[in-house]
Amino acid sequence: MRSLTLMLPATICSILICSTFAPTAARADEGATVKIAQLENHLEVTLGGKPFTSYWYAKRDDRPYVRPFFFPVMAPGDVPVTSDQYAVVEIQKVPKSDHPHHQSLWVSHGDVNGVDHWSLAKGADSPKQRHVKFSRIDSDGFAETLQWENNDHQPMLDETRTVRFVAFPDGNRAIDIASAFTPIDGPITFADTKEAGLMAVRLATSIAARPTLTQST
Repeated sequence: MRSLTLMLPATICSILICSTFAPTAARADEGATVKIAQLENHLEVTLGGKPFTSYWYAKRDDRPYVRPFFFPVMAPGDVPVTSDQYAVVEIQKVPKSDHPHHQSLWVSHGDVNGVDHWSLAKGADSPKQRHVKFSRIDSDGFAETLQWENNDHQPMLDETRTVRFVAFPDGNRAIDIASAFTPIDGPITFADTKEAGLMAVRLATSIAARPTLTQST
């Protein structure tokens, strides 16, 4: 990602498609209904009564709150497609992974006006994306207000995150994320970093170890 400076509101959109590419699984979501249940610290999303994903927007007992994330993310047939590396590193104590900030599917960036919104280098004291409120939770998505902090834990950036969950007739699934950013006090620069951004995903090991890339044309 090249540097991006915001002086007025700006919107960046991303989309994730999930599928097992198996014909029997592809039929599983045909005509499926999206349902969202709001719990104390997360949203539970199902398609046709089957688990799709959970959106964790507040503190969990097993980790400090830094930013929201989706986990798990399931393809048809209850196949996980992402990995929560915080659990792998900090809870399961697997030494080969050194990326506890790779929490499945999330929005972040490593240099926002010089503030690290990517790693968890400061642990619980890391600058946060604070959940402010849901302005709506519909049958197929939600709109959320977040505030990104600076290193002094003061708000420097407002984000309106709009998320829609889709079940396509052919069985593919999608999570569509649109983030609109508004600086709070002066320009905000998303600087060029090696991690790129803004939406990131850590694939499940079963996929990442032997990946196959395809295109529709």
